Amino acid sequence: MAFVVGSIVFYYLKGGQVDYGEEHSKIFGHSQFGRIYEEGHYPKWDEDHSYSFCWTFCRSPGGQSPSANDVRQG
Repeated sequence: MAFVVGSIVFYYLKGGQVDYGEEHSKIFGHSQFGRIYEEGHYPKWDEDHSYSFCWTFCRSPGGQSPSANDVRQG
């Protein structure tokens, strides 16, 4: 679960199509590729522009979903 969430958060911040990796996808029986984030919410994130995360876990059937309020500049 942490790998999947980490992959989603990375592409949410940087932009692009979520890629879970070929091996992971085969093991867990799902598509290698997920949602496309046309624009990242913090595309300049790198070693010089770090972020700390304040993750909100939703109690709805939708589960965990990152939003702009979940990411705060560190």
